[in-house]
Amino acid sequence: MINERKIEMRGAVHIYVNKKDREIYLLKEYKTKIGYWTGMGYLIQTARESLKKEVLICIRDSISAYQQEIEPTEPFKSSPYKTWNKFFKYHDSISCEYNLETEEYCIEMWTREEKTHSYSSPAPGFEFILTKEEFNEKFDEIMDFLISNVKMIK
Repeated sequence: MINERKIEMRGAVHIYVNKKDREIYLLKEYKTKIGYWTGMGYLIQTARESLKKEVLICIRDSISAYQQEIEPTEPFKSSPYKTWNKFFKYHDSISCEYNLETEEYCIEMWTREEKTHSYSSPAPGFEFILTKEEFNEKFDEIMDFLISNVKMIK
């Protein structure tokens, strides 16, 4: 008997919120052939009013790229911040994933690990699992809540 590891097909996007002015940037992610997530393309500046539409487009593109060979990019180098460390300093991260098998969305705000300049795990109380219907009904309300909880810096 062959022991096959089940791989769930997912689409994902990171939503980065600027801690000074709450500008929003999106970065599509895709799952590689060897099973890890990586960013694809460049940062997409997005207005709050069109966030839901843009997130759905990014998730669709992420699913389309699932286990494909995608040309690597350096999204943070081409941003006004030029490096990941500078970008990290000014942005909090919210992820949005869609699982094709369960047809559920997961929206999470991530905790910051200042020493390693990384986002380490979902923040307690800031994780939402939603059906498609719930996503359509509650996305804006959830995003308003999460964005309002971005810790602003002067």
